[in-house]
Amino acid sequence: WKLFHDPHKQWKLFHDPQQQWILFHDPQQQWKLFHDPQQQWNLFLDPQQQWKLFHDPQQQWKLFLDPQQLWKLFLVEIVPRPTTTVDIVPRPTATVEIVPRSTTTVEFVPRPTTTVEIVPRPTTTVEIVPRSTTTVEIVPRPTATEEIVPRPTTTVEIVPRSTTTVAIVPRPTTTEEFVPRPTTTVEFVPRPTTTVEFVPRPTTTVEIVPRSTTTVEIVPRPTTTEEIVPRPTTTVEIVPRFTKTVEIVPRPTTTVDIVPRPTATVEIVPRSTTTVEFVPRPTTTVEIVPRPTTTVEIVPRSTTTVEIVPRPTTIVEIVPRSTTTVAIVPRPTTTVEFVPRPTTTVEIVPRPTTTVKIVPRPTT
Repeated sequence: WKLFHDPHKQWKLFHDPQQQWILFHDPQQQWKLFHDPQQQWNLFLDPQQQWKLFHDPQQQWKLFLDPQQLWKLFLVEIVPRPTTTVDIVPRPTATVEIVPRSTTTVEFVPRPTTTVEIVPRPTTTVEIVPRSTTTVEIVPRPTATEEIVPRPTTTVEIVPRSTTTVAIVPRPTTTEEFVPRPTTTVEFVPRPTTTVEFVPRPTTTVEIVPRSTTTVEIVPRPTTTEEIVPRPTTTVEIVPRFTKTVEIVPRPTTTVDIVPRPTATVEIVPRSTTTVEFVPRPTTTVEIVPRPTTTVEIVPRSTTTVEIVPRPTTIVEIVPRSTTTVAIVPRPTTTVEFVPRPTTTVEIVPRPTTTVKIVPRPTT
């Protein structure tokens, strides 16, 4: 059973027979518990006086303080310290045996009667100073709060191509439907929170048995004037054992800042609407000359160069961070030969807008 104090000035108890729970204190003056049966988690304090947790299953990480009062971690091989058991041996009770003085009979010549006043010895009081009570206050460690900064959502808006109305030889209307790629969502499962409980050491009470009081009765000698010098008063001062104050130095907090990826916006400039009107003539071939090749280079924040090449023989290669190459094969160049027929309107269906949602990684 453990005893701790909550923020409302009330004492609480909780049970931990296997000693697997750790109790620590957060910056809002509230007590927290976390479970650590394998004893793989450690607590340390950052410069903002906030507690943090880090995982150390092999117990190979150590903390040290640099000149800027910031805590650092370094890896060492820890040799487990041997467990030292200190047995408190009680002081033995000392028994003092007082040997009475021997009785001596002296025969004196008759003399006039003499009155002898016997001064009794004063009572000696031995004051036993008990050992001082040592109170060790265990300062709990505060709760480590880590704020997870999600990565911003990147929305790539694809501007559909403009509708081109061409008066051509009557042909059946062709509708091409572009199937967008399915959106893939990757869900990261965070690690479970582990609570470690610190078990305080039990209090040991040593009882000092005072020495027994011995009363000595002095038998006066007959007709003898003897001055008894009283024994001096002896005060035995018992010096308590050395009080050792153990100061628990909290471990510092290490904050890992996750820099979100910059938002990259790719702007696709649609082609202008071109209306070509053909005069019906017999056996006339109209050749549509495509526009010259235009290279648009968009430099986003993430220093990613997206080169957009127009339709004729164009390959747009977008290299993201994950070194994935997406090759967009353009439509082949088509030469249309027009025969004088009724005017036909061809409607080009634009590509649907695709929204890519980036799921942030869990905080480590």
